[in-house]
This record gives sequence, C-alpha cells and structure tokens, in this order.
Amino acid sequence: MEATKTTSSMDGTRQGLPLLPAMVATVLCWTVAAATTPRMGIASLAYLAMVLGIAFRKERKLHATLMGLAITLDIGLVLFLQITRDAVGTAMGPSLTSMQVLHVSTSLLAVLMYAPLVYLGLKARRGEALTAERRNHRLIGMGAFLLRTAGFLSMFSMLGRGQG
Repeated sequence: MEATKTTSSMDGTRQGLPLLPAMVATVLCWTVAAATTPRMGIASLAYLAMVLGIAFRKERKLHATLMGLAITLDIGLVLFLQITRDAVGTAMGPSLTSMQVLHVSTSLLAVLMYAPLVYLGLKARRGEALTAERRNHRLIGMGAFLLRTAGFLSMFSMLGRGQG
C-alpha cells in the first residue's frame, strides 16, 4: 500500500500524493550524492527531481517545475561533460566497458527524448494539447524515465574514470 498525503486542488477535488516513493528516492539520491563524485551528485539531484516530478504529476505546476529542473540539470551535465571531458569522443572510443556503453547510450537516448517531451508538456500546460498529444507526452515520458533510470543505475560503472 502506498503512503499518500491528501490535498485539495484548485478545482476542489481531493488528490493523493504518493509520499513513500518520493521519500525513498530522496534518501537514495542524497546518499549517492554524498558517497560519489560531484558530477554524480548533480546527476542524482536531477534523477531525484524527475522521480518527484513523476510522483507529483497530478499537481501540474509542481510537476512542470520539477521536470524542468531535472531536464535542465541533465542537459547541463551533458554539456559540461562534453566541454570538460570530450564525452562524445570518449564514448566513441574503445575504452568503455559494456556497462559504461549502456550508461552512455541510455543517458543519451533519454536526453534526446526531452525535446518532444518538453514540447508536448508545454503545449499541455497551455491547454492546447489534444488527447493524443497528452497520451504521447505520457508515453514518451515513461520511455525517457525508463532510459534515465537505466542510465542512473549504470552511472556507477563510470566511477574511477576520472576525478570528482
């Protein structure tokens, strides 16, 4: 059974917010951030924001803020790694293990899915999305989250490839 907190939304309906998954994700991500490198800490914060954004998806304003933060942190981290470590060159080289290739591949695919996800999300937020577009937003979002989860879990294979 999922722990929830009941709140009132603007239209007067009562909604349950899943707190247990959000609390577990928070503890997990802060532990990772404290025990690894600063880059992995940023990736953990991005993943935490994404988990919380999904947990609070019925609170549209909070969902949009959290997902925007997650996506911004993810894209910013990718750009930082490219500028400081030639991430693409490293990924194309022969020096990565299969788990590291999995990390790079799933993380890259998740980031590429952000463009249509943000487009459809902004359209929905403005109230302009058709039913099919809302469904596509959810489906693309689930795909991006699954890829991001695989990237997050395989991120630990990158420990030892560089310092902090």
